[in-house]
Amino acid sequence: MSRKKVGVQKRVSATELRELPVKLTADELVGVSRGVAECIGQIEELESQKKVATADINARLKAHRKQERDLAKKYRTGEELRMVEVEIHYDFANDVVRYVRADTSEEIDSRPMDAFDRQENMHYEGDLLPPPAAKRGRKKKDLPPPPADLDEAPEELPIEETGEPEAPEDNGAEVITISDRRKREGKR
Repeated sequence: MSRKKVGVQKRVSATELRELPVKLTADELVGVSRGVAECIGQIEELESQKKVATADINARLKAHRKQERDLAKKYRTGEELRMVEVEIHYDFANDVVRYVRADTSEEIDSRPMDAFDRQENMHYEGDLLPPPAAKRGRKKKDLPPPPADLDEAPEELPIEETGEPEAPEDNGAEVITISDRRKREGKR
């Protein structure tokens, strides 16, 4: 569109506003540069917030996908892992320790007896039984420490220091005291 010069007539009948290029002053250029810097800062802040929000959403998605896989596996197999009471059976005749589910009486694992297991009469009340070995047999470092020598144990503890001994609960297990053991072995 070319500009026509309107004749000599300078009479204005109406005005309108149009967006046209205008040269900026030095002060206006300084204001524009400040605006650009502020805009860049806001963009960086929003990108940082976006990363945090995306990380949060991704973490939640990951958790839901894991739950979905777990539920699908339970549905597909018809089973899930639960804590179940397991009985430990010592088969001295066959030199084997068997692990049997208490709810179904199903044998779930077995392993050869080790030296600790063979001490049939050494399991006193309160002793902790060894955990089942992950693989067949145990390494020497996995074995519990040997019991202290019974000959070095004191005969009796003074009652005034320990109080009256409590009667053990009757759970059907045979309880053998140190003095009973010595009597059986003929020591005194």
